[in-house]
Amino acid sequence: MIWIILTVLCSVFIFVLFRAIGENRVPLIYPIVINYFVGALLGIVTLSDINGVITEGTPWMAVSVGIGLLFIGNFFIIGWGTKIVGISLSSASVKMSLLIPVLFSIIRYNEPVDEYKLTGILLALGALLFISIKKGEKRSVSKKDWFVIPVLFIGSGCVDTSIKFAQSEFLSGSDFAGFSGFVFLFAGLCGIILTAVLRYKFSGFLNKRTLIYGLLLGMFNFGALYFFIKALHSEVFDTSIIFGVNSILILIFTAIVGILFFKERLTKLNLAGIGLAIISIFILTTV
Repeated sequence: MIWIILTVLCSVFIFVLFRAIGENRVPLIYPIVINYFVGALLGIVTLSDINGVITEGTPWMAVSVGIGLLFIGNFFIIGWGTKIVGISLSSASVKMSLLIPVLFSIIRYNEPVDEYKLTGILLALGALLFISIKKGEKRSVSKKDWFVIPVLFIGSGCVDTSIKFAQSEFLSGSDFAGFSGFVFLFAGLCGIILTAVLRYKFSGFLNKRTLIYGLLLGMFNFGALYFFIKALHSEVFDTSIIFGVNSILILIFTAIVGILFFKERLTKLNLAGIGLAIISIFILTTV
């Protein structure tokens, strides 16, 4: 459980940093790219045989390339989706994508499913949906734009599913940090290419505030991925339970931080979602 808690704490700090970046009007692509290289450095320096990994490769090298591309690709998909269908629908689509890695874990690894686990997972999905719906955002979505929702759903679900696949099929306990580092490295390299393609000025990377945000974001982002892989590997709970508990704890704590530090207000629907979340955690972790 300690690994889930550490994952949640890192994820909450990422939320705080994104809020600070937005309020200070820092172009998001700069700290995002810096963050990936910071995460890469933190992971790769732990490798005892870095030359061997680079020259000979490892079983997880190709997988880390694919997940790195998924990481930064999904970031741009979420940004694109938010502009088209709004924050609430985008957030709900991303949160509900929890269903994909849960089903993958149950089907691929034959995890047991009984009425208690099923009830807990369904309550968790309801909680994620209710907490994601924000008050005050009214946006009409045209019929041609509704395709964005399944794209967000599938994209986010594939990221989490790929992490589970890599952890189960390719990683041992000593590989977690190095693997995480290479995931961030390939995401960062892709980010540099995108920066050039989108014609952002590279001088933006040298801004002092941007560098600080990127450094902090990289530290917590690396921690979130590393600790989450550790949680998946711990086998304290089934993977499907870990995905559910992790997602709803992140949402609960980010809601609390939003209330305490950013004066956000929760609707009755949001509060109902938190209630469902607490019940689902109790069911998933005690039965």
